[in-house]
Parts: sequence; C-alpha cells; structure tokens
Amino acid sequence: MTMASIWMLLNVLRVLNSGWTLRIAADCTYKIAINAVALMGFCVNSMGGLHHLVALSIIPEKGGECEASYTETWRAVCNCLHKILTSYVYCADPNCATCQAVREVREHKETKKLVANARFARDKHIPVSGCISDNHAGFRKFALNFLHLVADNCSSHMAGNDSLQVCSVVSQPLT
Repeated sequence: MTMASIWMLLNVLRVLNSGWTLRIAADCTYKIAINAVALMGFCVNSMGGLHHLVALSIIPEKGGECEASYTETWRAVCNCLHKILTSYVYCADPNCATCQAVREVREHKETKKLVANARFARDKHIPVSGCISDNHAGFRKFALNFLHLVADNCSSHMAGNDSLQVCSVVSQPLT
C-alpha cells in the first residue's frame, strides 16, 4: 500500500521547476509494527543535501524490500503526478492552499514542458537523473531496470553507520 499527499507529490515537481536535476532517494525502515511490516520511503533532493518525502509504502518485512516494491511505489508516484497534472479539478474555494499550490506548479514552464512530452503522456514518465539508497540489491535493480540508472549508495550505510545525517554519495556499479 502506497500513501502520499498532494503536497508530498508536488515535491517532485518543485525540484523539476527549480531547474535542479531530479534525484530520488529511497530506503526502508523495519520493525514498525508487530505485524511484520516495513515502511519504504521515497524522497527527492533539494539544496543543502536535503531530502523531501514524496511517498511511503507499507511492505512485508520479509522479502518486501525488492525490485518490485521499489518499482511499484515509483510507478504509483508517477501515476499520481500524471493525474495531478492532467486531470486535477480545482475546488470552489478561492483561498484553497492546495489548489493554489497545484496551480502554481502546473503554470510553471518546466511543468508545461513535462506535460507536453510524449513519453509523459504515454508512459507517465518522470525524468530522473540520479538515485541513491543503501546498498540493497532490490533498489539497485529497480534503478537499473526501471530508471536505467546506476544507483549511488549512501556512504553512511556503506560504512555501517545508520545515521543519515551525514549521507553522502558513493557511486558503485551494479554487481
């Protein structure tokens, strides 16, 4: 099950509209409940090495962190963004903050270029230029097979440090 709000999803478009290249980050947290589930999170980059949450998926703790889970979560994000950009209906409240945020994003030239792109119209493709996660094979396979990118690995994870406060990039080819 994937969860996101419009505000979270707009983070993807804010990055594109800022002129920055879109880099996504993802990781899982385990033991979030007694029912053996994990939480997978997808984020996007911004200045200062910050990550902004886009979506969360609840996945099985055993075997859930895999290429299929990463792929389906990112597909859900892309499908929702396509809906927001092509069929979002504004409400009647002229002071609605959500409608105003969607309007601002949709009116930006970079968003208009995305919506006009044939691949976005056909495949709901959001252009991603880089991705980072821990050293999990499921994410690396998702990056290679779905995004056609080689995933970068968080150096904190690579060093065995679970603190993501100092998360820098280590490029490593898929093996």
